[in-house]
Parts: sequence; structure tokens; C-alpha cells
Amino acid sequence: MRSRLCIGLIILTTAIVSCSSGGSGGGGIVSFDLDATGTWKGTYTISGVGTKNFEAKAEQSNGILDGTISIPYLDITDASLTGKVTKNQIEFGNIESMIEFTGTVEEDDTATGEYTIQSGGKTYKGSWEGFCIRDMVQEKTINLPFYSPFQGLAWDGSQFWVSDGQFLIGIGTDGSQKVTYMYNGASFEYHDFNAICFDGTCLWAVEDGYGSYYNRARFCLIDLDTGEIKKEFPCPPDGSSSSIAGSIGIAPAWDGTNIFCLRLNQDGSSYSIYKLRASDGTTLSKFNAPEDPINEGGIMPGGFGFAEGFLYLVLRNCYVFKLRITDGKIVRRYKYTGDEYGSICWDGSHYWIRDLLQSKLSGFILPSGRL
Repeated sequence: MRSRLCIGLIILTTAIVSCSSGGSGGGGIVSFDLDATGTWKGTYTISGVGTKNFEAKAEQSNGILDGTISIPYLDITDASLTGKVTKNQIEFGNIESMIEFTGTVEEDDTATGEYTIQSGGKTYKGSWEGFCIRDMVQEKTINLPFYSPFQGLAWDGSQFWVSDGQFLIGIGTDGSQKVTYMYNGASFEYHDFNAICFDGTCLWAVEDGYGSYYNRARFCLIDLDTGEIKKEFPCPPDGSSSSIAGSIGIAPAWDGTNIFCLRLNQDGSSYSIYKLRASDGTTLSKFNAPEDPINEGGIMPGGFGFAEGFLYLVLRNCYVFKLRITDGKIVRRYKYTGDEYGSICWDGSHYWIRDLLQSKLSGFILPSGRL
């Protein structure tokens, strides 16, 4: 039911930045101006009951907050919140102060702390944890001249490149088809490019093998002026499993020096991220891709890319995770509005994501959560 009460929620917020995340010296507490606008999802523990969920939606303007909070276990739905933000401190609350959540927020917008809830003549106390999801802002749209279920998308500084099975197609900023390279009759039973990226000079494309060629997925370095495959080397092995009826490559991403590759593991549900040397494909490091902290369990990737020092993982349930490049830790969580999305690329001002169902490219800006 919809609560008629004005609920008080207080979150005392401090950013903790370690030296590994770019903090000064030996790390420590760094003050910043936080923008709390977003959806805060979390769990709280009740003694003798277990873990329950809550969700708070907040909007911030000139340091003033308003929004709603829902606590399903206590039958509280969209109860009104008011509050304020002063530097690192957030206060959601009202005179009654029937609910108080206090805690700290780390650099990745995750929060932990203690809570007190008064409801139905009872008082509940315990610990809580949560994280913020920020809405992506769509500013631009480019309609593609064709439909394709393939995910690949890259920006070369002047035009986009999209994959379409055996085709790589250059797309102008007006959506026009500029150039098309066709690849067929090569060494694979199916010669499909499903994921691409641009390294500043050439295009990298992942060619996935199917059927009896499941273990032959490879990277191809492609000359944009001629479409010629200049170099190739095998993809990492974890994506090559006959048990999943084919290798699955949601990759690559180029960081200016090396290639990062997201591959499905042998278990058919988890993913690994590989850092590869671009000259010969040697694996330099490997770490686990994050699980989905929003919907619990595994992930269903739609795209993978690099921009401004971070990796980006696009999920088909309309979320984007910003990942730390050293270990894949989630730094920010974003929500977009759309259908089924594929790869992501950055053109210097916007993050472009390929909409597979609507045959279009959507250009977003990402709120940082910092003022």
C-alpha cells in the first residue's frame, strides 16, 4: 500500500578513496561535493527475520533533496522523503524521524551503515548496505539504414563502424552508409564479426566460430582504407566451449596500448576479462567480470568498451557498469531507457550504444555523481 507517513532517512556520507583509485599519497578520506540524485537500492538485516530490500529515489537541486522510499517488508511504498546535501553529508528526513539510515559511501557509490525503523508499533535496528544507480541522459539518436542482430560498434574519429555478420559498414553521423567491406568464403564455416573497436589507426574485429569451428575465435586487425585483414591471432580460450554451442565474444576494447577482451567461461554463465598484448595476443592479465548486483546472479552482456580510463559493460537488462581497468571492480552503475542494446563506444563527448531492436545508435551522457 502507499504509506501516508513522511519517512525520515538519514545517510551521513563520506567518500573513502584509496591510493589505488587515484587518491593522494597513502590515500585516506577525500572531501567532495556529492550529487545524490539517483536510485539507491539496498538491503537491511532484521534480527530473527533476515535480509530485506529497500529502495530510495532521490533528486537533488541546490543541495535540497526530495524523493520517495519503499520498504516492501513493512508495506511502505513510495513514502515521501525530504532532505539536504552538504558536502559529503546527506540527510533524508523529517520531523517524525520514523526511519533513519546512517552510513558512509565509498568511491564506487556503495554504502554501508546502521539503521533504525519505527513501524507498526515496533522498532527495528540493524545494519544495511546499498548502492546508487544513476540515470543516463539520452541526447542524440542516429537511425541505421538497416536492421542487424549483431552488436559491434566503434568510432574512428569521423564516423561509426558497425558489424553485420560478414559485413563491416562505415556509418556517417547522419546515419548514411559510407563504406562496406564484405568478408566471406574464408577459413570459418561462418565468418561473422560480432564485436569491434578502433585503436586509433585500424579496426579490431572479433570473428566467432560456430559448429565444428567453435574453438577458433580470433581477433582480426583490419585496414580501414582497404578492408584488408592485416593481422590475426586467437581469442583467449575461455570462450571456446562446445558445451555452449559456440564461442561468444563480447569484445574487444582498446585502452590506447592494449586490448581488453570479455569472454564467456566454460561454465556457460560467468565471464572473464582478458588484457592482451596487441602485437601478438599474449594474455597479460585476467580477472573475473562482475556479477549483476542489481538483479543478482550472472550477467547477460550486450556490449563492452573503453573510455576515459575505464571499461564499460552494457547489460541487456538496460544497465551499464563502469569498471576499474585493473580488476573489473564496479565504479558506477547506470540505467538507460531503451530496448535491447549492444556495444558501446565513446566519441569524445557522448557514449553511443547500439539499439539492436530499433536499428539505431543512442548517444548518452553519464552523470558522475559528483558536483
